[in-house]
Amino acid sequence: MYIIDKNKPYSQDDFSYHNFIHLSPDEIVMVLNWRNHPSVRKWMLNTNIIEIENHLNFINSLKDREDCYYWLVYRNSEAVGVVSVTNIDNENLSCESGFYLNPERINQGDGFDFTLSFQKLIFMEFKFEHLVGIILKTNKYAIINALFFGAKIIKEVLIADMEYYITYVSKKDFCSNLDIKADKKQFAQFVYSIKKGSISIKTND
Repeated sequence: MYIIDKNKPYSQDDFSYHNFIHLSPDEIVMVLNWRNHPSVRKWMLNTNIIEIENHLNFINSLKDREDCYYWLVYRNSEAVGVVSVTNIDNENLSCESGFYLNPERINQGDGFDFTLSFQKLIFMEFKFEHLVGIILKTNKYAIINALFFGAKIIKEVLIADMEYYITYVSKKDFCSNLDIKADKKQFAQFVYSIKKGSISIKTND
């Protein structure tokens, strides 16, 4: 069984995770502003601007829900992004995860460490065995991140006339050679290999 306590402020490496249901009014508005920023919402399944009333209603609904969880993530004292766990299958210990970074820190180099941290949280702290992702096909950085951390592209899907990749990674694949996955030099080499065509981005049929 997966283990998530919505009242617990989790930490992993130098990141801390604060559940949406415990955010201050200022944090709630900040998260909404991030979500509605053009550089963030263009990657979303729903690219519409979210109104404050709908945002508040959604956060309030999370208090009683056990099928999805959202956290505001801090790196030390800086708010750096949002991560979610949704579509939980308790029988198979699988879930879907999504994230977005603070658009004002987009060039601060948080993405690699952020992704590594929350996937460690999902597999090691929450005890999930399988992780699914939905990534817009044009979001190359997110795709490369997913592949580096052990994910495979399962298939392509069309949602609202947009093309997405469905990705999958198991706990076993993620934890394999985790010391290498935590090495930014290895990641840089991986990115270089993709750019020169040594590693291709394709579905695993």
